[in-house]
Amino acid sequence: MKTFFRIIKILTSKKVISAVRSQTIKLNILKGVLYSDELNSLHLQMYLSDNEMFFV
Repeated sequence: MKTFFRIIKILTSKKVISAVRSQTIKLNILKGVLYSDELNSLHLQMYLSDNEMFFV
């Protein structure tokens, strides 16, 4: 019975670790998308601004 519980404990810990890694990867992708959107927005503001010297 102890062996059975050990196997279950190992399997559940691996599932938790893989779920955490998956969420971390998704979060990093989301951060990258948000950063690129912010960067594109900043470039757009630079090109559309009336005072071009403000961003130099």
